[in-house]
Amino acid sequence: SGAHYNPAVTLAVLARGGGLISLADGALYVVTQVVAALLAAPCCWGMIRKEAAGYAMAPPNTRDHSLYLCEFLITFALCSVVLLTATAKGQAGNSFFGLAIGFTVLSGAVSVGGISGGAFNPAVGTMSLLYGTEPAWDVPSFWSAPLCGGAAAGGFFRVVAWKERHGTASKTLELLAPCLVELVGTALLCFTVGTAQGDLAPLAIGAMLMVMVYMGGWISGGHFNPAVTLAVWARSLFGATHGVFPLAQAALYIVAQTGGASLGALAAAGALARKDAVLFPAPSEKTPVGLALLGEFLGTFLLAYVVLHTATAKRTSGNSFFGLA
Repeated sequence: SGAHYNPAVTLAVLARGGGLISLADGALYVVTQVVAALLAAPCCWGMIRKEAAGYAMAPPNTRDHSLYLCEFLITFALCSVVLLTATAKGQAGNSFFGLAIGFTVLSGAVSVGGISGGAFNPAVGTMSLLYGTEPAWDVPSFWSAPLCGGAAAGGFFRVVAWKERHGTASKTLELLAPCLVELVGTALLCFTVGTAQGDLAPLAIGAMLMVMVYMGGWISGGHFNPAVTLAVWARSLFGATHGVFPLAQAALYIVAQTGGASLGALAAAGALARKDAVLFPAPSEKTPVGLALLGEFLGTFLLAYVVLHTATAKRTSGNSFFGLA
């Protein structure tokens, strides 16, 4: 079936083109997904009390635009990961697509589940109809936002994976597609940094980085960090002949990453409805500046070291653990 389990994913697969699924089959998929979701709820009630069963519902203080933004962005991320890891010819035969898809949902649930209810799936959102009038108010948003996210992911795929549909493309598209992947990946990473709270925040942030690397690594290299871009460029200065990275492209990547970080921060502010609620990396007031700098240096050195040895070295080419590492 392609393991959609989500009307937004089905729409994304239709929007990407390529004839992977017909419109009629897509409609049947959506009907089946919704019916299955509505049947799943009573099954849960049979095992646990209805009052104890979970369902998607935004907290009462969540603003409509925050709910919509969170559902749109995480569903866009989910559908983009599905399309670029599970349907792209350039990633055919990989063994990580399921891991990437699952961890996208996990990251979104941790980072914005407390804001939007964490549906990211119109079928899951439809279950709320069975739990009373108040939860049902969110169902229109649980449909419109994820479907828009799925459609946007289909358009994103068409641009960045142009080789899937055309053997050749303009030099402009060939240059800008990797930069767009870097911008989007960095934006989603920084959005997660800005919204994830609690003990599981590091897991959500790391998971989002991992899935973005799996999603876009085959197109842009999956840097999403100016320090990584600098490391990849610098390796050629020390005699590397495999995967030489031009300085001009490195500069474009850094511009895209900076723009993506800004967009991610703005999106986080929109999701949290307050600029001062956005989280960002900062050392403790008790931490000496020198110690903070040392920690950043060592952490970034380790990150760049792992990237270079798992994702750019000939001896490890073709591995499936680069994103997880």
